[in-house]
Amino acid sequence: KEMSMEDAVEAIMGAMGSCRAEDFASWLFGEMTANDKLKQLLKMSATELQALKARLAEDWPWQGFIELTEHRGITLAQLQRIVAYVEEHCHAWKDRAGKAGTLDTVNLYTFNANVILPATLDMSCAFVELMTSSAQIPDWFISHW
Repeated sequence: KEMSMEDAVEAIMGAMGSCRAEDFASWLFGEMTANDKLKQLLKMSATELQALKARLAEDWPWQGFIELTEHRGITLAQLQRIVAYVEEHCHAWKDRAGKAGTLDTVNLYTFNANVILPATLDMSCAFVELMTSSAQIPDWFISHW
């Protein structure tokens, strides 16, 4: 039986949780996919994770690819949008110790696990590409390291 591309993608998504090449290789060789690791990290079922990713796709829709990594700076207005999002949603998140999130306790680890990873996983994109498709050359570079 022939399958349409749309049906094939849906079948792959159902089996693996994503259409990423690296996830296909992991799935094929019986290793955990990035989707499986995220389910484990967030202590969620596949259905709960898919629902989270759907909500995040509404809040942070993909805007487009920015070719050069060094052009993926984030503006002050975009940082303020992130802070407002954290203020509104952090109560539903858990930190690495399993404690409920608050504005005072949320850090990059918490935001990464609850927003960045699930929002960017399926598109394999940078988080900034969920806010703009335009190159944004930064004046300053600050690392989380």
